[in-house]
Amino acid sequence: MSKRKTIPSGSAAFGRAVSKSREYLEQSMQYNPLAESVSNEMKNDEKTDAVQDDNYEKIVDIDISKLQSFAEHTFKVVDDDDFRELKESIKLNGLSSPIIVRKKENGNYEIISGHRRTEVYRQLLDEGDDTKNCIKAIIREYDDDEATIVMAETNLVGRKNMRLSEKILSYNALNNALKHQGKEGLSAYEQVSTGESKRSYFRLIKLSSLLPKFLDMIDRKELGIVCADPIARLSKEEQGVILDAVESNEIVITTELSKKIKEYSDNGNTITKEALKALAISEPKIKEKLTFSLKELHNYFPDDMSFDDIKKEFTIYLESIKNKYQK
Repeated sequence: MSKRKTIPSGSAAFGRAVSKSREYLEQSMQYNPLAESVSNEMKNDEKTDAVQDDNYEKIVDIDISKLQSFAEHTFKVVDDDDFRELKESIKLNGLSSPIIVRKKENGNYEIISGHRRTEVYRQLLDEGDDTKNCIKAIIREYDDDEATIVMAETNLVGRKNMRLSEKILSYNALNNALKHQGKEGLSAYEQVSTGESKRSYFRLIKLSSLLPKFLDMIDRKELGIVCADPIARLSKEEQGVILDAVESNEIVITTELSKKIKEYSDNGNTITKEALKALAISEPKIKEKLTFSLKELHNYFPDDMSFDDIKKEFTIYLESIKNKYQK
C-alpha cells in the first residue's frame, strides 16, 4: 500500500474523502454511457471517454488486466443471487456507473469501489465477450485513509445486502482511517453516514478483533453479537483455544458461557480445553419451552374459537394423554 499522507486536523482536506464518496453516489445515478463522446487519442492504457467536469477527475476506459483489488478491501466478492443479478444487468444493459480507482506506482490501478463490477467484466470476458476487456473508471488521487473511507462508505451505502462481518470490518476500517485524520470516538462516528446507532456502531467495531472463523459463524447466525462480544475482548491465542473446542464439539458457546470465559481470563487464568469444558458443565441448564402461535393453533381449531376455549380443549387432550401413560 502507498505511503500514508498526513492531513492536518481541521484542514480543508480533512473531510474531502467522506464528501467525495457521497458525491460519487450522486454521480453514479446520473452517469449515462451513451452520452459520452469518444476521443481518438489513447494515452498508455487509458482512453478518455468523457469531458472533465472539473480539474479533479475524468471518466476513462481502463484495461481490466491493469486492475488490482484494494489491499484493505473489507467486502467479499461472492457468486450469490445479487452478484448474478448484477452480472445479468451488465450483460444486457452495460455498466450503469463507473468504478473508482487510484493509480499505483507500478502503472496498475487499485480498485477503491467496484470490485464486483470488475469481477463481472472478467467473467464476461472469459465467456467470450471481447468488449469487456476495458471498464469505465474514475481515477482519483487518494491517500490510504481517503481511499479506505471511500471504499467503506460507497459499499455500505450502495450494497443491497451485506454480511454482518463485512459491516463489522468496514466500520473498523472507517474508524481507523478517521482516527489517522484526527477524528476519534463520537467525532469519528459523526463523520460517517452508516445509518447505524452509536451504540451498535461501536459494538460492531469491537467485534472486528474476532478471528475470521468467528466472524463466519456470525454470518451463519451460529454466534450472536451479544455472545461474541466477550470473546472479542480476548487475545487471539485465547480465541484460538475456544474455536478449537467449538469445532471439535467439546463446547457450545452461549451468552452465559462467553461471559464466564471472559471473567475466567480476567482473573489471570489460562484458557485451556479442560477449563472450557469445566466452565460449560457448571453453566445452568436452560429450561426448554414449547410454544405455539395463535396462527399455528388455528390450523387445528376454528378461526372464531377464542384463546380460552382453545386452552380448555388442550387441557382436556393433555389429561387424556396423561391418563393413557399412567395406566
